Amino acid sequence: MERRPRRAEIGPQLLALHSTPPEFADALAEAYGVTRELRDRALIWHRLGPWHEVLYGNDIGDPELVEVGLAGVRDRLGTGVPHG
Repeated sequence: MERRPRRAEIGPQLLALHSTPPEFADALAEAYGVTRELRDRALIWHRLGPWHEVLYGNDIGDPELVEVGLAGVRDRLGTGVPHG
């Protein structure tokens, strides 16, 4: 019997549901038995990802990294806020 990964094992892999071509994301979701709820949670984590660059850039005093992170935040949130 083929063993399916437990939910605790699939956290980081779920980010690929929203940053890869739809065919790959669908195959991944099928292979891991991803529910609609997990897809929605993965989208939230995907949207939060650029904040790491913002916070890390602030921590190390790198304004360019902060700007890259903020651009990613705007892109992923789809706010329509122009860059720069």
